[in-house]
Amino acid sequence: MDAIPVVEYTHPNALMQFTNADWVPQTMVSQCVQDGEFRIMLQYPFMFRDTRINYLASNVPASSFETDRKSFLGDNEYGTFQSPLGLRAPELRNVNSLRADNISALLHHLGTLQPGEARRLITQLGQAHNLEEARPGIENFRRAAAVENELAKMKAFWDEYLSAFQVETPDPS
Repeated sequence: MDAIPVVEYTHPNALMQFTNADWVPQTMVSQCVQDGEFRIMLQYPFMFRDTRINYLASNVPASSFETDRKSFLGDNEYGTFQSPLGLRAPELRNVNSLRADNISALLHHLGTLQPGEARRLITQLGQAHNLEEARPGIENFRRAAAVENELAKMKAFWDEYLSAFQVETPDPS
């Protein structure tokens, strides 16, 4: 079993992305940074390189990565996200996109699962000023216990927040 989280980014200024669809992709940079045994995917418009990055990380080492949407989809982008032609090869290309319509994809070989066996892949998508600011959170949330703790806090927040609002209707749904 392989797991391949894929993220398609947009420019931090969504209006700019919408009104300058031909120019904005040419400002986008995607690169993979080796972090010990792990890979962290970084993406940013070149003008924000030192002030705002997006990142994709996981808790399982990835064997390869892709940053070029055109290569990942294949067939000059006539391939689809339903069946990307880039996944027909045993590994992704490991190429950093310095310009273009970029993505982040990480290939995780999870191996053969036996009946009833489970493996957990934690993916993180975030934004920070730079990688050094993001690194403590990335390292923390590679641990399943930290993720479970934060999810429990989020559930408790929403349970309390929504408990103030109650409705009774004749229809149970």
